[in-house]
Amino acid sequence: MNINAFYCFAHRGAAGYEPENTLRSFQKAIDLKSPWLELDVHLNGDELIVFHDETLERITQTLGRIDSMPIENLQLLDAGKGEKIPTLREVLNLANRRINFNIELKGKNTAKKTVEIIHEYIQKGWDLNQFIICSFNAEELAKVHTYDSQINIGYLVDVLCEESIKEAREMNCFSIHPWYETVNTDTLALAHQHSLKVFPFTVNWPENIEAMLQLHVDGIISDFPDRVMSFINMIKISN
Repeated sequence: MNINAFYCFAHRGAAGYEPENTLRSFQKAIDLKSPWLELDVHLNGDELIVFHDETLERITQTLGRIDSMPIENLQLLDAGKGEKIPTLREVLNLANRRINFNIELKGKNTAKKTVEIIHEYIQKGWDLNQFIICSFNAEELAKVHTYDSQINIGYLVDVLCEESIKEAREMNCFSIHPWYETVNTDTLALAHQHSLKVFPFTVNWPENIEAMLQLHVDGIISDFPDRVMSFINMIKISN
Protein backbone atom coordinates (compact mmCIF):
# COMPACT_ATOMS: atom_id res chain seq x y z
CA MET A 1 0.00 0.00 0.00
CA ASN A 2 1.34 3.40 -1.01
CA ILE A 3 0.23 5.49 1.93
CA ASN A 4 1.00 8.73 0.09
CA ALA A 5 -1.44 7.74 -2.67
CA PHE A 6 -4.19 6.53 -0.32
CA TYR A 7 -7.77 7.49 -1.22
CA CYS A 8 -10.08 8.67 1.56
CA PHE A 9 -13.68 9.25 0.47
CA ALA A 10 -16.14 11.26 2.54
CA HIS A 11 -19.31 9.20 2.10
CA ARG A 12 -22.24 11.44 1.09
CA GLY A 13 -20.05 14.18 2.50
CA ALA A 14 -19.15 13.87 6.16
CA ALA A 15 -22.45 12.08 6.74
CA GLY A 16 -21.46 10.99 10.24
CA TYR A 17 -21.64 14.64 11.29
CA GLU A 18 -24.06 16.44 8.98
CA PRO A 19 -27.14 15.57 6.88
CA GLU A 20 -26.05 13.32 4.03
CA ASN A 21 -25.62 14.66 0.50
CA THR A 22 -26.15 18.29 1.51
CA LEU A 23 -23.91 21.29 0.99
CA ARG A 24 -23.46 21.38 4.76
CA SER A 25 -22.16 17.81 4.73
CA PHE A 26 -19.85 18.45 1.78
CA GLN A 27 -18.45 21.60 3.38
CA LYS A 28 -17.77 19.60 6.55
CA ALA A 29 -15.80 17.05 4.51
CA ILE A 30 -13.76 19.87 2.98
CA ASP A 31 -13.15 21.35 6.44
CA LEU A 32 -11.97 17.93 7.66
CA LYS A 33 -9.40 17.87 4.80
CA SER A 34 -10.85 14.79 3.13
CA PRO A 35 -9.21 14.46 -0.30
CA TRP A 36 -12.33 12.96 -1.92
CA LEU A 37 -16.10 13.37 -1.77
CA GLU A 38 -18.50 10.52 -2.53
CA LEU A 39 -22.01 11.48 -3.59
CA ASP A 40 -25.05 10.09 -5.41
CA VAL A 41 -26.85 11.48 -8.45
CA HIS A 42 -30.27 11.02 -10.02
CA LEU A 43 -31.44 12.62 -13.24
CA ASN A 44 -34.42 14.94 -12.93
CA GLY A 45 -35.34 16.50 -16.26
CA ASP A 46 -32.06 17.90 -17.53
CA GLU A 47 -30.45 18.30 -14.11
CA LEU A 48 -28.48 15.97 -11.86
CA ILE A 49 -29.82 15.95 -8.31
CA VAL A 50 -27.56 14.87 -5.44
CA PHE A 51 -29.60 12.39 -3.41
CA HIS A 52 -29.23 8.74 -2.45
CA ASP A 53 -32.71 7.23 -2.44
CA GLU A 54 -35.20 6.91 -5.29
CA THR A 55 -37.93 8.20 -3.00
CA LEU A 56 -38.01 11.21 -0.68
CA GLU A 57 -39.55 9.79 2.48
CA ARG A 58 -36.47 8.76 4.50
CA ILE A 59 -34.69 12.08 4.20
CA THR A 60 -37.48 14.64 3.78
CA GLN A 61 -40.57 12.88 5.25
CA THR A 62 -42.30 13.78 1.99
CA LEU A 63 -43.95 11.38 -0.44
CA GLY A 64 -42.64 11.36 -3.99
CA ARG A 65 -39.78 10.32 -6.26
CA ILE A 66 -36.55 12.23 -6.65
CA ASP A 67 -36.65 11.90 -10.45
CA SER A 68 -40.21 13.10 -11.00
CA MET A 69 -40.95 15.91 -8.55
CA PRO A 70 -40.32 19.34 -10.14
CA ILE A 71 -36.91 20.69 -9.12
CA GLU A 72 -38.40 23.90 -7.77
CA ASN A 73 -40.51 21.79 -5.40
CA LEU A 74 -37.59 19.52 -4.46
CA GLN A 75 -35.52 22.45 -3.39
CA LEU A 76 -38.22 23.62 -0.99
CA LEU A 77 -37.86 20.40 1.02
CA ASP A 78 -35.80 20.08 4.19
CA ALA A 79 -33.00 17.53 3.69
CA GLY A 80 -31.89 17.96 7.31
CA LYS A 81 -31.00 20.95 9.50
CA GLY A 82 -32.78 23.18 7.02
CA GLU A 83 -30.55 22.12 4.11
CA LYS A 84 -32.00 21.80 0.63
CA ILE A 85 -31.36 19.00 -1.85
CA PRO A 86 -28.49 20.26 -4.05
CA THR A 87 -27.68 19.80 -7.70
CA LEU A 88 -24.34 18.38 -8.80
CA ARG A 89 -23.33 21.77 -10.18
CA GLU A 90 -24.02 23.39 -6.81
CA VAL A 91 -21.74 20.90 -5.08
CA LEU A 92 -18.98 21.37 -7.67
CA ASN A 93 -19.26 25.13 -7.29
CA LEU A 94 -19.01 24.82 -3.51
CA ALA A 95 -15.93 22.60 -3.82
CA ASN A 96 -14.21 24.96 -6.26
CA ARG A 97 -11.45 22.39 -7.00
CA ARG A 98 -10.57 21.98 -3.31
CA ILE A 99 -11.59 18.31 -3.28
CA ASN A 100 -11.97 15.41 -5.72
CA PHE A 101 -15.23 13.68 -6.65
CA ASN A 102 -16.42 10.09 -6.68
CA ILE A 103 -19.86 10.35 -8.31
CA GLU A 104 -22.20 7.39 -7.95
CA LEU A 105 -24.77 6.92 -10.70
CA LYS A 106 -27.99 5.98 -8.93
CA GLY A 107 -30.73 6.46 -11.49
CA LYS A 108 -31.23 5.53 -15.12
CA ASN A 109 -29.67 7.63 -17.87
CA THR A 110 -27.30 9.38 -15.46
CA ALA A 111 -24.05 8.49 -17.27
CA LYS A 112 -24.35 10.89 -20.19
CA LYS A 113 -25.30 13.93 -18.12
CA THR A 114 -22.58 13.21 -15.56
CA VAL A 115 -19.93 13.09 -18.28
CA GLU A 116 -21.29 16.29 -19.81
CA ILE A 117 -21.01 18.12 -16.49
CA ILE A 118 -17.50 16.79 -15.88
CA HIS A 119 -16.47 18.09 -19.30
CA GLU A 120 -18.08 21.43 -18.46
CA TYR A 121 -15.98 21.74 -15.30
CA ILE A 122 -12.78 20.60 -17.02
CA GLN A 123 -13.29 23.62 -19.25
CA LYS A 124 -13.33 25.67 -16.04
CA GLY A 125 -9.94 24.36 -14.97
CA TRP A 126 -10.68 21.06 -13.24
CA ASP A 127 -8.59 17.97 -14.07
CA LEU A 128 -10.04 14.70 -15.36
CA ASN A 129 -8.19 12.82 -12.61
CA GLN A 130 -10.26 14.68 -10.04
CA PHE A 131 -13.23 12.48 -10.94
CA ILE A 132 -14.26 8.86 -10.57
CA ILE A 133 -17.69 7.70 -11.72
CA CYS A 134 -19.02 4.59 -9.99
CA SER A 135 -22.20 2.52 -9.89
CA PHE A 136 -23.76 -0.80 -8.92
CA ASN A 137 -25.48 -0.67 -12.31
CA ALA A 138 -22.98 -2.24 -14.71
CA GLU A 139 -24.99 -1.26 -17.78
CA GLU A 140 -25.12 2.42 -16.81
CA LEU A 141 -21.49 2.42 -15.70
CA ALA A 142 -20.29 0.93 -18.99
CA LYS A 143 -21.97 3.81 -20.84
CA VAL A 144 -19.50 6.25 -19.29
CA HIS A 145 -16.66 5.00 -21.49
CA THR A 146 -18.79 5.34 -24.60
CA TYR A 147 -18.88 9.09 -23.86
CA ASP A 148 -15.30 9.43 -22.57
CA SER A 149 -12.97 6.45 -22.33
CA GLN A 150 -10.48 8.43 -20.22
CA ILE A 151 -12.72 8.88 -17.20
CA ASN A 152 -11.91 6.54 -14.32
CA ILE A 153 -14.83 4.28 -13.45
CA GLY A 154 -15.44 2.15 -10.37
CA TYR A 155 -17.69 -0.88 -10.00
CA LEU A 156 -19.74 -0.97 -6.80
CA VAL A 157 -20.37 -4.55 -5.63
CA ASP A 158 -21.90 -6.27 -2.65
CA VAL A 159 -19.20 -8.94 -2.65
CA LEU A 160 -15.56 -8.80 -3.68
CA CYS A 161 -15.10 -12.12 -5.47
CA GLU A 162 -13.72 -13.64 -8.64
CA GLU A 163 -16.90 -12.93 -10.60
CA SER A 164 -17.21 -9.25 -9.60
CA ILE A 165 -13.51 -8.69 -10.27
CA LYS A 166 -13.88 -10.26 -13.71
CA GLU A 167 -16.85 -7.99 -14.50
CA ALA A 168 -14.88 -4.94 -13.39
CA ARG A 169 -11.95 -5.81 -15.64
CA GLU A 170 -14.26 -6.43 -18.61
CA MET A 171 -15.54 -2.87 -18.18
CA ASN A 172 -11.97 -1.57 -17.95
CA CYS A 173 -12.61 -0.23 -14.47
CA PHE A 174 -10.06 1.77 -12.53
CA SER A 175 -11.41 0.50 -9.20
CA ILE A 176 -13.84 -1.83 -7.50
CA HIS A 177 -15.84 -0.71 -4.44
CA PRO A 178 -17.04 -3.67 -2.34
CA TRP A 179 -18.81 -3.96 0.98
CA TYR A 180 -15.91 -3.97 3.43
CA GLU A 181 -16.86 -7.22 5.18
CA THR A 182 -16.27 -9.16 1.95
CA VAL A 183 -12.67 -7.98 1.57
CA ASN A 184 -10.00 -10.46 2.57
CA THR A 185 -6.38 -11.17 1.70
CA ASP A 186 -7.22 -13.49 -1.19
CA THR A 187 -9.88 -11.33 -2.88
CA LEU A 188 -7.78 -8.22 -2.45
CA ALA A 189 -4.76 -9.92 -4.00
CA LEU A 190 -6.87 -11.08 -6.94
CA ALA A 191 -8.19 -7.56 -7.55
CA HIS A 192 -4.66 -6.18 -7.43
CA GLN A 193 -3.48 -8.84 -9.87
CA HIS A 194 -6.04 -7.40 -12.29
CA SER A 195 -4.76 -3.83 -11.66
CA LEU A 196 -7.90 -2.78 -9.81
CA LYS A 197 -7.78 -0.42 -6.88
CA VAL A 198 -10.01 -1.55 -4.01
CA PHE A 199 -12.11 1.02 -2.12
CA PRO A 200 -14.34 -0.71 0.48
CA PHE A 201 -17.53 0.90 1.83
CA THR A 202 -18.80 2.06 4.36
CA VAL A 203 -16.04 1.77 6.97
CA ASN A 204 -16.86 3.86 10.03
CA TRP A 205 -15.49 2.33 13.21
CA PRO A 206 -11.81 2.53 14.19
CA GLU A 207 -11.35 -1.23 14.49
CA ASN A 208 -12.73 -1.75 10.98
CA ILE A 209 -10.69 1.09 9.51
CA GLU A 210 -7.57 -0.42 11.06
CA ALA A 211 -8.45 -3.88 9.72
CA MET A 212 -8.85 -2.53 6.17
CA LEU A 213 -5.53 -0.71 6.40
CA GLN A 214 -3.82 -3.87 7.62
CA LEU A 215 -5.12 -5.64 4.52
CA HIS A 216 -3.57 -2.85 2.39
CA VAL A 217 -6.69 -1.64 0.61
CA ASP A 218 -6.14 1.36 -1.68
CA GLY A 219 -8.73 3.62 -0.10
CA ILE A 220 -11.68 3.74 2.28
CA ILE A 221 -15.18 5.18 1.94
CA SER A 222 -16.41 6.46 5.31
CA ASP A 223 -19.03 8.67 6.95
CA PHE A 224 -16.17 9.82 9.21
CA PRO A 225 -13.30 10.75 6.87
CA ASP A 226 -11.37 12.36 9.73
CA ARG A 227 -11.09 8.96 11.43
CA VAL A 228 -9.56 7.48 8.30
CA MET A 229 -7.20 10.43 7.85
CA SER A 230 -6.08 10.14 11.50
CA PHE A 231 -4.96 6.57 10.88
CA ILE A 232 -3.22 7.57 7.66
CA ASN A 233 -1.39 10.42 9.36
CA MET A 234 -0.24 8.11 12.18
CA ILE A 235 1.14 5.66 9.62
CA LYS A 236 2.97 8.47 7.82
CA ILE A 237 4.53 9.65 11.10
CA SER A 238 5.59 6.13 12.08
CA ASN A 239 7.23 5.63 8.68
